[in-house]
Amino acid sequence: PPPQPSRSISMFRCAFTTSLRLAAARGQARPGLSTATAAAAAAPPPPTKATGTKGKAAAKKAAPKAITNAYVLFLKDKVKSPEIKSLPLAQRMGAVGKAWKELPESEKLPFQEQANHAKAEAAAEAAKNKKKYPRSSYILFYQDQRVKFAEEGLSTKEMATKAGEMWRAAPETVKDRYRALSQKEKERLAQEKE
Repeated sequence: PPPQPSRSISMFRCAFTTSLRLAAARGQARPGLSTATAAAAAAPPPPTKATGTKGKAAAKKAAPKAITNAYVLFLKDKVKSPEIKSLPLAQRMGAVGKAWKELPESEKLPFQEQANHAKAEAAAEAAKNKKKYPRSSYILFYQDQRVKFAEEGLSTKEMATKAGEMWRAAPETVKDRYRALSQKEKERLAQEKE
């Protein structure tokens, strides 16, 4: 790979390109530049990994919520108390951690129940939002054959190899039956989406 330019060269290129864009926006041409260079400078910058085409807000919205545990719920509750608020920030976390360790199990139970409830809700939400894809005709065929293969004691690799051979050798009538099943599943999922 070619050597990477130094940081100062990269910064110069960025500043130069920005000045070209500004000049192009004002309708001014820079003397000594080819039209291709001026056109390239006038074009908007391509989307980067950080901003992407949808932006950070869309990525945050799509990200699943973090699941809190019992300690985090205790921490949120305890930080509001006046004796903890009066401590400097560095000492607050230590005091809350110490209080959690000294807390008897019976008093931790409500926080653990809240955490379990939040975890169950998050799992249900994730299952609801999970994108479902229809299974292909081959996958449906493979799943039917897998039961037979398991009885024979075949490994996963052997199952896949044998199923592939059987699929290739299967008559079109068998394949058509699985294609119809796949199509029905595809239509059912499309109706569920609506």
